[in-house]
Amino acid sequence: MQTTLSDLLTNTHSYTEIYTNESIYQVDSEQIVQLNPIDGEKIIYKEFIQGITLVVDHSYFQKTVETSIHGNEHVHHTMKKYVYRLHPKSKLKLIIETKEGKALNMNDVLITDVYFEFDEIVDIKELFVKREIIEFLSLLN
Repeated sequence: MQTTLSDLLTNTHSYTEIYTNESIYQVDSEQIVQLNPIDGEKIIYKEFIQGITLVVDHSYFQKTVETSIHGNEHVHHTMKKYVYRLHPKSKLKLIIETKEGKALNMNDVLITDVYFEFDEIVDIKELFVKREIIEFLSLLN
């Protein structure tokens, strides 16, 4: 029996993104987190796998737990993050983020981002890492 992407789902997380005139926030049922974007190095691997270019972006959000949201003008989106792993000890996670209620009707979702994330710093050219990326890409096809 062939593995499907849904078989590899390990976690989901629902939250609200809030963009104010002062900052960016992520709010879930447990906390309010202020997100401060930090630009990092971007490395482009042309023809990384069978005609696919891979962009590795070391940018991230510095997160600070807050007790309130600052800013009087805002836009908000209801988001859901899906986390997939090929096996429990895998260094690589496939993340698919969706925005709810923005497609054809309120029951639809719109995929806003698809990316890979690592639990630690790895060599992207390492054979086992490359194999996992190829396996995930074949499941997305």
